[in-house]
Amino acid sequence: MAKKKNIFSYLPLNLRQVNRISGAIGGNANKEMNVLLLVDKTADQALLDYAQKQLLPLSQNVSVDVVAYSDSRPKLKRDADLTLIIAGNSSHTSTLVTYAHEFELDWAAIVCNPSVLTDGLATEEAKTIAERIIPFFVEKEQSESEKNTLLALEAVFKELASILARKLPQTRLALGRAWPFARAEIAQELIRSVAFQNAMIAAAFFIPAADMPVLTANQCRMLLQLSQLYGLELGNERLKEVGALIVSAFGARTLARMLVSRLGWFAWAMRASVAWSTTFAIGQAGIAFYSHGGKLKIPDFQGLKNFPLSFKSSIAQKPSCELSNLQASITKSD
Repeated sequence: MAKKKNIFSYLPLNLRQVNRISGAIGGNANKEMNVLLLVDKTADQALLDYAQKQLLPLSQNVSVDVVAYSDSRPKLKRDADLTLIIAGNSSHTSTLVTYAHEFELDWAAIVCNPSVLTDGLATEEAKTIAERIIPFFVEKEQSESEKNTLLALEAVFKELASILARKLPQTRLALGRAWPFARAEIAQELIRSVAFQNAMIAAAFFIPAADMPVLTANQCRMLLQLSQLYGLELGNERLKEVGALIVSAFGARTLARMLVSRLGWFAWAMRASVAWSTTFAIGQAGIAFYSHGGKLKIPDFQGLKNFPLSFKSSIAQKPSCELSNLQASITKSD
């Protein structure tokens, strides 16, 4: 006699799979990392002060070794997980950038004077090198304004976060957990990559609902990665989000079936669209939820409290003749 299946056998994801995914993500987020920060003493002071605040790690698993240079060239560490260069007018910056590229290190550079890199960029790999260089420049007229300088600094570190998100897929989770300025860019890059992957999977599967466990597992992994990125611990608290994810997976699958049944040969495109949009929406909801400490942000309706009063007062101010005419017309229509 065949065993009856319980309700949990129909779920696209079980608790054992969730625990396995959580273990892998926890290992990546808490990975021990060493960052080498090379600081040119001739760099803009506002940039140095801002970098000191932003690059101070909030997690103990990421350490930052700061080495200052100007007249003499510092040594690169091949065992560093990430090398960051903040450069001014030192002529050694060009050599450092060239060596970092040749040694195939994970690196990025913020440069106040891009002309010092002329020699380093005059190579066949110039385009690849340029992708990791961020210029920082504030015009003299604007440099007197603290607001303009702050906007320029924020734009520079946003670009640095984008480089970390795109170029360091294996370590970006640990870096984002340590550096809050990088979280938004890393989160968006993570969502885009998972949404694209799910779209490709949905387009490739031709058996109805066969792709559901794979898509749900990817979405679950994405949600747990976002929770770690924003500093929340993995535990029983995350099960409620996984439960909501599974419910949304059934809803998305129902919608896909309804649409696919009407499209014939174009069904693969609709499956891919539904998978991409659902994954993207779940990711954006995850950012909104986890960026506020895993709590729902309730809208402030304080400004609407006066609406009924103003509405009543406007009626009360109506002339009595108008109100009587309105009442008479209603009575007449009845």
